[in-house]
Amino acid sequence: MKRNKIAFAVLASAALVCTNAKAQTVLEEIVVTATKRSESTQTIPLSITAISGEDLEARGAVEFFDYATSIPNLSFGAATDGVLAGRSISLRGIAGLNTTGVYIDDTPISESIDPRLLDLERIEVLRGPQGTLYGARSLGGTIRQITARPNTDGVTSKFRANLSSTEESDDLNFLVSGTVNLPLSDTVAVKFSGLYEDRGGIFDRQVGTIADFLGDPASLAGEPTLVNEDVDSQAVIAFSADLLIQPNDNLTIRPRIMYQDTDLDGFPLADIDPDNFDQNRPFDTEEFGEDEWVLGTLNINYDTQYGSFTSATSYFDRDTFEGEQSAGFINFLQALPEEFGGFGLTEVIGQIPVDSPIFRELTFETLVQEFRFASDFNGPFNFVVGAFYQDIDEERNFEPRNEAVDLLGNFGQFFEAVGLGGIPPLELFPFGNTIFNSFNPSNTEEFGIFGEFTYDITDKLSVLFGARHFDTEFSFTQIQAGLAAGVPLPGDTPLSTVPPEFGNQEEDGQIYKIAIEYELSDSVFLYGLAAEGFRIGGANTIIPPTLGCPEDLEALGLSGVDTSQFQSDDLTNFELGLKADLSPTTRLNATAFFIDFDQIQQSVQLACGFQFVGNFGAAESQGVELELTSQLSPSLTLAANLGYTDAEFTETVAGGLVNAEGDPLQFVPEITAAVSLDYLSGAPVYGDMYFFGRVDASYVDDSLSLVNGLPRIRESYEQVGLRFGLQNEKYTFTIFANNLTDEIANLADNRSLAAETPDRPRFVISRPRTIGVEVNAKF
Repeated sequence: MKRNKIAFAVLASAALVCTNAKAQTVLEEIVVTATKRSESTQTIPLSITAISGEDLEARGAVEFFDYATSIPNLSFGAATDGVLAGRSISLRGIAGLNTTGVYIDDTPISESIDPRLLDLERIEVLRGPQGTLYGARSLGGTIRQITARPNTDGVTSKFRANLSSTEESDDLNFLVSGTVNLPLSDTVAVKFSGLYEDRGGIFDRQVGTIADFLGDPASLAGEPTLVNEDVDSQAVIAFSADLLIQPNDNLTIRPRIMYQDTDLDGFPLADIDPDNFDQNRPFDTEEFGEDEWVLGTLNINYDTQYGSFTSATSYFDRDTFEGEQSAGFINFLQALPEEFGGFGLTEVIGQIPVDSPIFRELTFETLVQEFRFASDFNGPFNFVVGAFYQDIDEERNFEPRNEAVDLLGNFGQFFEAVGLGGIPPLELFPFGNTIFNSFNPSNTEEFGIFGEFTYDITDKLSVLFGARHFDTEFSFTQIQAGLAAGVPLPGDTPLSTVPPEFGNQEEDGQIYKIAIEYELSDSVFLYGLAAEGFRIGGANTIIPPTLGCPEDLEALGLSGVDTSQFQSDDLTNFELGLKADLSPTTRLNATAFFIDFDQIQQSVQLACGFQFVGNFGAAESQGVELELTSQLSPSLTLAANLGYTDAEFTETVAGGLVNAEGDPLQFVPEITAAVSLDYLSGAPVYGDMYFFGRVDASYVDDSLSLVNGLPRIRESYEQVGLRFGLQNEKYTFTIFANNLTDEIANLADNRSLAAETPDRPRFVISRPRTIGVEVNAKF
C-alpha cells in the first residue's frame, strides 16, 4: 500500500508539470438543485461535488467508472449476484445495497443502472444522508445526473466519435454519439440524443480436459482443445427524446423518454486473480447478458411571485437477463458427499462432468410521483415542502431460454450431459434435471411527506430544519423448487405446482435534519448539521433445508433467526463544514463527519451457496473530505481532492463469524484521492486551433470484500488518464490514453448466479490500458 501511495504522489507531482484546462481568470460559481431549489454550492449546508457537463466532456467520460474514482469518499462493489445488476455504491463508508440514492433529474433509479452520459448539464454527488428530501435509500448520500434541457434559442448540435484499442483485446473499440436541439416554435423545442458503443472483449475462454475436476476446477491437463478469444465483447445503444413546451414565462412542461440496451457476449470477469485474462472451462458454454430499460418522465413547473410548483412523474421499466456457466460449482457438489452438504451423486451415477448453465431474469417496473413547492419569499423565511409516492414491482426469476431446456418443462438451473454420444439429459430421480429454480415477485410502496425550512436569524446566521414522514409497505411471493431447494420437481412437472409462500411488511416513522449556517464573510461559509437517514426492509430468497444450509446457520449461531425478511435500518450523521473562496482563483471546501449506524442490513453468505440479509450489529464511520480548485494561470487549472473514512463495526455478531467489533465495513477504502490538471494554450498554435492537454489521476486505497463469505482484500490501485490535442470553437481532435499505467484494479468480487466454485473466485476488474483517437464537433 505504501508503494501505491508513493506512486500516486509521483504521478500527481508529474501532472503539475504537464496538463489541460479552460482559460479563465476567476473561478465560476456552480449552481445546483440538490436542495430542490437553485443555489450555489458555496452557500448550502451540504458536502457536495458538482461536475459540469463541460468537465465530463473534457475527461472523455462515458460511464459511472469514468468519474466515480475522482469523488472523495465514494466507493463501489458487487453486492449481489450477476454482472449487469450487481453493483452497489457507498458514500462515507455506508456500504450495502440501496445505501446510495441514484437519480436522473427528479427520478430515482437503481444504483446498479449505468446510464451512458448523454448531454448532461452536470452530476451532483451529495454526501451524507439525504432522507428528508430524497427518502429511503439515501443513507450515505445521493448521486444526481442532471440532463441539459432543450431550448428555443436556435438549432444546435454536437457530435462525438472515437476509435481505440485495448490491451489484451484483438478487437477495436468504437463509440459514436450525438445530440441535436431543434426549436419547433418560440415556445416549443425538442432535443434528440443517441449513442452506440461497441467494446472489444479482453477475456479468452479455454476449453480442455479437466485434470483434477474436484480439487482444482480451473486447471487444465495439457493444452486446451478449444480457445474462444475476446468472449466478453459488449454493445450499448442509448437514446433519448426530450420535449420542452413553454407557453409563457411561468409554465414549463417537459416530457421525455430515455432508452438503453446493453448486450454482453460474455461475463467480463477474471478467474482466480484479477490480472488473469483466461477463463478455463470444462465446456464451451457461452455466458451472456442483456439489460434493457426505458424511462419516461413528465415534469411540469409553474413559477409564481411566491415560489415554484413542481410535479415530477416517471415510469421506469427494466428487464435484465443473464446466463452463466456454472458447471464447476455443480460438478463440485455432484461428488461432494451429502454429509458435507453436497448431492452425493458420484456413488450413484459415477463422476460424469455435466454442463449446467444457469439463467436469471430480473424485471422492474417503477412508478414515481412527486409534488413540491419551493418558496421564494423576500423575507427571512423560506421552505421546500412536498409529497412523494413510489410503487415498485420486481420479479427475480430463474428461467431458461434454451430450446433444449424448455422441452424439459422445468425452469432454472439444470443438469445436461454433454458429449455422451447423444444420450438424453441425465434424469436424477426424483428431481428430474432441475437443480434449482425460483419465482420471486415483490411489490414495494413508499409514501412520504417532506419539508425543509430555513430562517435567517441575521444577515449572517441562518437555521434549517427538515423532516420527513414515511409510510412503506413491502409484500412478496416466493416459489422455489429443485434439487438444491429440497423440493422435488420430477418429469415435466411445472413450477406452478409448487405451493408459494407469502409475506408482508409495513413500517412508518419520521426522520429529521437540523443545520446551522454562518456566513463569516462574503467568501467564507461555515455550517454544522445533524441528519437522519433510513432504508426500507425487504425479504430474502428462502434458505432451503439442503446442501448443509441448516448446519451453516447453526455454525454462525443464527439457526433461530428469521431469514425470510429483514427490517429497515437507520443512521444519524453529524458534520461540520467550511466553504471558502480563498481568492478569486482558489477555492477550498472541507468537511468532517461522524456517523452512527445501527441494526445494519447485512448480507450473510452461507457456504451452501445461499445468502440472506438480516439486521445485525452497529457501526461507526468518521472522516473528512477536502476539495481544492485553483486557477494557477489563465491557461492552467488544478483540481484536487482527498477523502478519508474510518468505518468499522462497534458490535460483535455471531461470535465474530459475521462481524466482530473493530472489523472494517466492506468496500470502504480508507483513503481516496484525485488530481487533475487542465491546460489550454493562450494563443492558437495552428491556424485557429488551440493546444489543450489534460491529466487525471486517482488513487483508491485497499478495502475488504465479503461478497462470497470469505474475507478478501481488494488491493489499492491508481488510474491515470491522459488527453491532448487541438481545438477551436467547432472542432476538437483528441489523442487519449485511459489507464495509462495499465494497472488492473480489483473492483469487486463477483457473486455468481449459482455460487462461487471453490478455488475459483471471479473478479470485476478495470479495463486495461486503452489508447485511441476522438473527434468532437459542435454546431
